[in-house]
Amino acid sequence: MSCGEAQERAPELALGILSGDERSEVLVHLAGCARCQAVVDEYTELVDLLPHLAPDADPPPGFERRVAHAMYSGRRRATRRLVAILAATAAAATITSVTILRVIDADRDDEPAASAPRLRTATMVGSSGQPVGRVTVSKGAPAALVVSVDYAVPDGSYALQLHTPNAGGSHRVGTITIVGGRGEWNGSATIPSGSRSTLALVSISGDTVCQAEILI
Repeated sequence: MSCGEAQERAPELALGILSGDERSEVLVHLAGCARCQAVVDEYTELVDLLPHLAPDADPPPGFERRVAHAMYSGRRRATRRLVAILAATAAAATITSVTILRVIDADRDDEPAASAPRLRTATMVGSSGQPVGRVTVSKGAPAALVVSVDYAVPDGSYALQLHTPNAGGSHRVGTITIVGGRGEWNGSATIPSGSRSTLALVSISGDTVCQAEILI
């Protein structure tokens, strides 16, 4: 996936409406592209603002039908542009009234808003201490994981072992195959928020080949 394709999908990723296959492709790209990660972060921050700034109100009659019709008719590119325009327009409209809303809601406790997953990248470190790859994880339930290995790991199949001290110890989340020193895996796992977990590549003989510390 190119940077242009990843950035075109950034609004849908931030809104949490990207399909599973495309979401995985975007996460694989973001694992190695800091520039596109920054674009997704900007959209995510915008989405985070909307629930806090908008007043409580029921949608106008027919709103759901019109939105569904707009999203599922026409070309896919037009849909993506519509999503971005809706988010930007809603943000602009709500920001103009932020002062009034904050005064009115000063004594009201708002529930935390659900937003698109935040991405974090951790370095996969080998037994000798050298970096051998990276793990990209999104904050979610479950969290999306992308593992990329590109250096100094012998060819073969390895178990991906996730150790979460506060959630029952270790368990296997998948298998990654290394060919020519490179390999990628993407999937999901339940990672408690605020806990420091470890994701390790474990050989058939049970040896830990490399690992990364994950904190979300």
